Amino acid sequence: MSFSKLNRNQLPSLPTIEKRISDVQNARFDWTSVCSSEMLTFTGSHPKSMRVPKEFLFFPLLKTVASLMGTSTCIEINKKWREPALLWFVIASKKGTNKSSALNLLSGALQEIEEMLAKDMMMTMIAMKKKHNNSFSFFF
Repeated sequence: MSFSKLNRNQLPSLPTIEKRISDVQNARFDWTSVCSSEMLTFTGSHPKSMRVPKEFLFFPLLKTVASLMGTSTCIEINKKWREPALLWFVIASKKGTNKSSALNLLSGALQEIEEMLAKDMMMTMIAMKKKHNNSFSFFF
């Protein structure tokens, strides 16, 4: 049944919704089960210095790594189950909780990587052009 055809009697009650929200907000995440010691150090020190929860940095970082893997990359859960490395996250919090500082840290680092890769690509293109006596052309 489509969402638009649901009637009021099929929706959860307000107390049920509030309990679900509270349960999610109070859920604990076992960092040691998914993070290397290096990642534990990173997610321990940087969020503390920015005064944000670990999740504000960890989940956008996870999404960034997934995007760097590319849309054609698949993660093999087992022989019969493969999933693309596509992740969507939303960091939702009250105004003034430094959400932007965590995102800016990651986007700044990603921009540096992109600039470095662009510079390397340009140097490679120049070297190829010289190697082929300026007869090599690029199409973009």
